[in-house]
Amino acid sequence: MPAPPANAPAPPRIDALDILRGVAMCGIIFANVHVFSGWIVHDPASAAALDRWGTDHVAHLVERTLLEGKFYSIFSLLFGLGMGVQLRSAERNGADFAALFTRRLWILAAIGLAHATLLWAGDILLLYAMLGAILFRVRHAADHTLQRAIVVLLLLPIAWYVLWWGLGLPDLLNAPPPTADAATPAEPFATQVFNGLGRGSALDWLRWNLLWLAGRWVDLVQTARFPKVLGMFLLGLWIERRGILRDPAAHLPLLTRTAAIGIGVGLPLNAAFAWLASDAPLLPGSPSGLLAVTLSAIGTPLLALGYVAGIVLALRSSAGRLLLAPFRPVGRMALSNYLAQSVLLGAVFYSRGLGRIGTMGFTDGLLVAAAVLVVLIPTSALWMRYFAYGPVEWMWRQWTYRRRTPLRRR
Repeated sequence: MPAPPANAPAPPRIDALDILRGVAMCGIIFANVHVFSGWIVHDPASAAALDRWGTDHVAHLVERTLLEGKFYSIFSLLFGLGMGVQLRSAERNGADFAALFTRRLWILAAIGLAHATLLWAGDILLLYAMLGAILFRVRHAADHTLQRAIVVLLLLPIAWYVLWWGLGLPDLLNAPPPTADAATPAEPFATQVFNGLGRGSALDWLRWNLLWLAGRWVDLVQTARFPKVLGMFLLGLWIERRGILRDPAAHLPLLTRTAAIGIGVGLPLNAAFAWLASDAPLLPGSPSGLLAVTLSAIGTPLLALGYVAGIVLALRSSAGRLLLAPFRPVGRMALSNYLAQSVLLGAVFYSRGLGRIGTMGFTDGLLVAAAVLVVLIPTSALWMRYFAYGPVEWMWRQWTYRRRTPLRRR
């Protein structure tokens, strides 16, 4: 099929999608900051010593209940939904969707690889590009096939945990890796991480970031992130097919039920998970660990869907639109903002900036995340006032369609 003509009308933007991306982007920063700060590698005693406010335990429970896992789930859902929107647009314009989407994924993978190696090992873009290839393959699957696959994929982490437990496998990230230099005296792993990422040379930072990247992918396998993300991709594709966000007024009963069940059931499930997970490590396997994983596998997508439905319903009121409006420009340049958070948080915690890794408690990290949003939200609004795309989105679009696209608003 030929590429769409340069003057083909763009499909109308779905306002709720931009706002949902913006909300998810802001929530992800609050979750990611504790990886940047190094808080996640502290042992309980050293973490407690950094609790300047006496609020870290409660803040961690609240964050685990309300934020952890929910916003990357929303982002994953929106990725699948976005592919459905692109597929519909390509079919309308007679474009070669296979070529465009494949090129789009390759570019996303390149951005993700550069991000993971040069900015932050906690990158998710490379995983999205990999799983996006599977999403592309099943784009024409029947609705009932998608529904079954969604249920299986979202519950698969429970079976994965049982297998891990049955094989007697430990938490693979608990054992500290060997130091790069055999002559280096043994140090606590956390100290090695903090020195390598926060107080070393650029080469030290790169070496430790690559080590962190390896651990990141071990964690993605260990926690069954692959089926979780792919399940939300498929759910997003199914939602787009149903036209729920294209015409929310026609699906008000479904949206209302989803918000009520997602929040009403998902919230207590996530609170129970947060309480269980704070009591003891999930691995090696145990009955309490299995219960925690089960609560999370069911509760996380439920609460994420509750958030999505609640936001869509809130946009039907003038007060809701006013309250959520600041998230629109953040969502319109979500990829640029995702990379910008790595630049800003890296400037605070890594050796290329202030080198504050390992020095902040959990509550302090939340305050840093809030400060980053104070920068990103007005900056996004200012940028989108004059430009049609975020800077990275603009480049991604040009490389995908292989033609120059005006950046400034007409």
